[in-house]
Amino acid sequence: TSRILTALFVEIRNTNAAAKVGVPELVAATKPDIVLTMEVLFARGACSETQEQFLHCWEQAMILAGQNKYFGELAWTIVGNQQNQGRQRQFALCRDWVLLLRWAAGLGGRKHLETVVEMAVSAGRGCLLMEVLEDLALHPDIKMDIKEILDEKTFLGRELPKHPPQRCDPARTTVTRSQLPSTLPRYEPATSAQWVSRPEEVLQIRRVLEARASSGDLRVGLDSEWGCRPEAPPSVFQLAIRDFIWVVDAMSLPSEVGALLTWLLRAEVVQLFGFHFVSDVTRLQRLVDAELPWHKVLDLQREAMRRENTGQMPGLSRLCEMYLAKLLDKSLQCSNWDQRPLSPEQICYAGSDA
Repeated sequence: TSRILTALFVEIRNTNAAAKVGVPELVAATKPDIVLTMEVLFARGACSETQEQFLHCWEQAMILAGQNKYFGELAWTIVGNQQNQGRQRQFALCRDWVLLLRWAAGLGGRKHLETVVEMAVSAGRGCLLMEVLEDLALHPDIKMDIKEILDEKTFLGRELPKHPPQRCDPARTTVTRSQLPSTLPRYEPATSAQWVSRPEEVLQIRRVLEARASSGDLRVGLDSEWGCRPEAPPSVFQLAIRDFIWVVDAMSLPSEVGALLTWLLRAEVVQLFGFHFVSDVTRLQRLVDAELPWHKVLDLQREAMRRENTGQMPGLSRLCEMYLAKLLDKSLQCSNWDQRPLSPEQICYAGSDA
């Protein structure tokens, strides 16, 4: 499929074939794939009819950004040739944002660039985007605008001072970004994350969860981390309940993690929560053999989008600011999760996300 799409895009760009077809016909031919529609319209070139349809599709593409595995693969097909030797991993981790910047530049105006950059920063990709910026096939003036916006938006990526753990006041109202002081305390879990690397330790997790579930509803936060291999299962699997955080070596214990995940998804009394969980599912499902009810996991990013009703996807760090008035450190998001042993800082980071 990737080769076919690559050939298709090369043909469209080199022959001006899309300009010979009407916009309604192009949209009908590429539905329901909004990303394919956007790229074909982009290649067609500027005209009032194309611009109107392009703007119509833009909001849909922004909502889809980073939520769909196919979006990521198609982004690689479209912009992957821009990666520079030595920066492949950085490029791979922010390829969706590179594609959105390409389209935003086509729309014209700084506001669309600002929207994409803010989303990338909220997703913890701001610093990586800065690293690959010089590689992008964009006009120098556009690159300068993006750099200025990144400089403005990435102030939360600096090294943050540590503060002792503080419990959130449930009565606290949400705050907007403009109300946030620059010295918000850093988020610290109330308990330390435990590194799990032996089969018997995974069984102990199951026993703890079963005991909690037997006394009432059990709420579990799920997350995963992975390296740069596109088709590999996750390197790390994280679970958190109110007073326990486990960071499990999924590379060493794939069958044990798969069994635990299967039980969690099939247990009726367990409530599961994730964040932007569709990206985790594409990795986690490689650890299990059967079809599982992934829809059971409540995606808090989608819930936040429904509540905020802004049409944008807030990152976990932004929601941490809004609802907890804390700063969530995302500096290790793109660290090497395949290396062993993981550093204590990586284990703490992984546990904090869960």
